[in-house]
Amino acid sequence: MEVIFIIGATISFFMAFLVLKKKERSIADYILVFVLALTSVYLSLLYINIYIDEYKLLFKAAFSIPLLFGPVIFLYVSVMVNGKNSFKPIYWLHGLPFLLFNLYFFLYLYFPGFAENGIILLINYELVDIFKIYFYLIGSSVYIILALIKLRTHKKNISNNFSYIEQIDLVWLKYVVIGFGVFWTIVLIIYIFEKFQVLAYSKLAYLIYLLLNLYMFFLAYFGLKQQAIYKIQQPDKNHTDKFIPSDTVKKKRYKHSVLTQDEAKIYLKQLLEYFEKEKPYIDNKLTLKTLSAYLNISSNHLSQVINEQLKISFFDFVNKYRIKEAKSRICNPKYKNLTILAIAFDSGFNSKSSFNSVFKKFTGFTPSQYIKQKKYLSK
Repeated sequence: MEVIFIIGATISFFMAFLVLKKKERSIADYILVFVLALTSVYLSLLYINIYIDEYKLLFKAAFSIPLLFGPVIFLYVSVMVNGKNSFKPIYWLHGLPFLLFNLYFFLYLYFPGFAENGIILLINYELVDIFKIYFYLIGSSVYIILALIKLRTHKKNISNNFSYIEQIDLVWLKYVVIGFGVFWTIVLIIYIFEKFQVLAYSKLAYLIYLLLNLYMFFLAYFGLKQQAIYKIQQPDKNHTDKFIPSDTVKKKRYKHSVLTQDEAKIYLKQLLEYFEKEKPYIDNKLTLKTLSAYLNISSNHLSQVINEQLKISFFDFVNKYRIKEAKSRICNPKYKNLTILAIAFDSGFNSKSSFNSVFKKFTGFTPSQYIKQKKYLSK
């Protein structure tokens, strides 16, 4: 057991150091550093407690640290997807259970007279157990659900603001959150087994801390690779619109939009002509913000035109043109010496996987099946 604590604390500290060495750090990176450092401190305190049991408050602080894991993971997801790279002051409230928990033990251990005089409520161990179950286990489950909802909303926002998904879809983070949910479920099951004396906790504690070490390693690994998502979404001097929200909020926003039908038709014509003549979709990093700057149209109005006039998302709108471009090049003898992947890149795609999935979405065929069909029909 001691070895797991030492290795875990060392790895978490080292990974936190690596994240701090990233060239371009975001608020999310600092939150990641915090959770890794927190894990290192947690495991270190547990290791110290094995040999020094006289510092009761130190052990209670270590016991309460997992109260922060759920909130911090949720805040990490929130900051990653909020599009502003900012930390809202209200986020500090998520640490309130942790502070109250430690305040109780501090007063209980060092100021027993307060409890005796009724100045504070003397909470017995049964009530502490209830608190432990609710915040320590169930509370984290709530944060896991909230984090998954955030990621689902983010997925919708991508389709309204970006023409690509590579490095911004945060699929890895979804799996990390689910992994945290699986880990916490295992902890809950082990706690129940120990509570009803089905198994001794000590026999399964190794598994808990081993899984915690593995989880933090993978979180740090993917966090190191992740770049700032909304860096290119910062508004320019002439366009101060915030990034386009997801469907529910967007409908409310459009409800009060000042865009008239005549203006929408003019913008639509301008948009389609620009795509036919200038082919901006060849830019594999094209975003709604960039396009709105090119056309000198409010990004919110441009999004409204695409969503309401064409009944399509920005992502699908741009990629339909890319697929059209790719199909024309595949059938053109001028490009017969190019590979399918080269044609995909020249048409505005960033990867083979995204090209294949989008191609099949709009044609019903994979690129190779489409080529075979064309060859068969040309015979």
